[in-house]
Amino acid sequence: ATCGVGPEAWVFECRLLPVTGMTASLLAQTVLVSASPETVHLATNAHTDSLLNEMHRRRVSDAFATQLGGSPDLVIEVRDQLGETPEAYRLRMKEERLHLAQSQFQDDPFITALTERFDASVRIDTIQPRNGDHHV
Repeated sequence: ATCGVGPEAWVFECRLLPVTGMTASLLAQTVLVSASPETVHLATNAHTDSLLNEMHRRRVSDAFATQLGGSPDLVIEVRDQLGETPEAYRLRMKEERLHLAQSQFQDDPFITALTERFDASVRIDTIQPRNGDHHV
């Protein structure tokens, strides 16, 4: 796909399209199959497809029109198996950041010294990464 939107970077590009709210949330649960000024082909599961009413589809089509130029036809295919959607990617990155923060905390020499000195333990489930998940 040309024109600045492609399947390879969909997990990032999805967030750049001018949609918000429920439409953006639904779009984040799709996989971009292909995009051209004539046709945008998305794939999603049956549940998300059932929620993509005419208003959401029009907003998605308008967003791609802004990005690609022209007025592309929107094709949404229902699949049982999808690649990684932008939402799945966001959740995976959030989970990876959490595990990294917990691991770094547990491996920190100062924390190790404190827990040994005071015969204490740290509840690992209370550790969160800094700055929330703004980068995801």
